[in-house]
Amino acid sequence: MKKIKKIMMTLTMVAFMFGLANIGSVKVQAAGPSIDKSVTYNLYKGQVGFGSVLIHNPVTNAKITGLKNSNSKVIEVTASEDDMYPHLEIKLVGEGTTKISFQYAGKTLTQKITVRKYKNPCKLLKIGKTNYAKCFNKSGHYNHNKRTKNVTGKITIKPKKGWKLKKIEVFNIFDGVKKVKNNSKVTLSIKGTGTGLYAYFKNAKTGVVQRLELGYGRGGFKTGENIYD
Repeated sequence: MKKIKKIMMTLTMVAFMFGLANIGSVKVQAAGPSIDKSVTYNLYKGQVGFGSVLIHNPVTNAKITGLKNSNSKVIEVTASEDDMYPHLEIKLVGEGTTKISFQYAGKTLTQKITVRKYKNPCKLLKIGKTNYAKCFNKSGHYNHNKRTKNVTGKITIKPKKGWKLKKIEVFNIFDGVKKVKNNSKVTLSIKGTGTGLYAYFKNAKTGVVQRLELGYGRGGFKTGENIYD
């Protein structure tokens, strides 16, 4: 009987150790370095645009080498020397599409980059009595700053010809992201960091999706300003 108990205990310990070994191997496994497959940038009139390519799951002491850019008329790209946060720095040059590639930690990473001239897809973006549509003529991001109170009103969005409204979202740090229906009530709160309202439009011909972002809050140096991001 003692012999049977001893064998059972030994088998249990082996199973337990095997289980720990499996758990340990799962914990230490990590995804390899990667970058986004494709990115689209807006090119704004009279503005110099910049961007970056971040490497997810970077490897200690790994270097970016063999950087290639298939179309220098679209972007200029250089590798950063920041070892802690390895990335590429991009300067927008003109409309078009390019493909970049480079070696990092034994892998070849590639990304398709599209640069397009910004176009305001919105004919009407009204919240309560205020129509914000013209605020997006220069860029797709407008901040309505130095607000002193919350605003609740009906939101009405009408896209320009050739565009279709896909969805509307509202974000604040207290409620997170919430979907909003067109022609329904919406509240823009100044609490915390304020409220971000996002409207997504799709071009029927090209399939391009353009996001408009309205920031509403107490901060900022001007009552209203376009952000070129």
